[in-house]
Amino acid sequence: MKKIILITIAIITLISAGYSQKKVDVDAVKSTQKSCDVHANILDNDPNGLNVRATPDKSGKVLTSLIMGDDQISLDIIGTSGNGWVKITNAWHGGRGDLFKDTGWVFATMLATGTKGFPNYDSPAKLFSTQSKKSKVLMQIPSESEVKILDCSGKWVKVSYKGTNGWLAPENQCGSPFTTCS
Repeated sequence: MKKIILITIAIITLISAGYSQKKVDVDAVKSTQKSCDVHANILDNDPNGLNVRATPDKSGKVLTSLIMGDDQISLDIIGTSGNGWVKITNAWHGGRGDLFKDTGWVFATMLATGTKGFPNYDSPAKLFSTQSKKSKVLMQIPSESEVKILDCSGKWVKVSYKGTNGWLAPENQCGSPFTTCS
């Protein structure tokens, strides 16, 4: 009988430990969060929409789903969790207007931004190795190219373009899917 009780306690303890590890550690997320100020658009074409969550985790409560439909959706990225999720606000649809004015979390790679040259609009945008114009230029991206967002820090955005990951300076970003930002 003692063996059954001990085994039951051990099983309950293991299950409890495994369950607690799946929960989002709110304090850890807050300590890795950084502020961002980037304009972007939705890249995800899922007909069910892009889920906006209460926490930066795929098991977080879904606050809303942003469905593109017949036009693009632009939004503001205001923070990053450091684990692939970005905090958004001000989601706006070209045909339906305001969709989401609160704040929530989406996975960064579901978003994109465009490129523009600087100081001349038609010149290519430089992709840097770090968040500094003094860092190594990894490649030049043609103006009006769409790049997938990976992360952000301040006004800089980490992107992926044709297999190369790097940082795009603020003046080389065009987050509006409605204009060429010229």
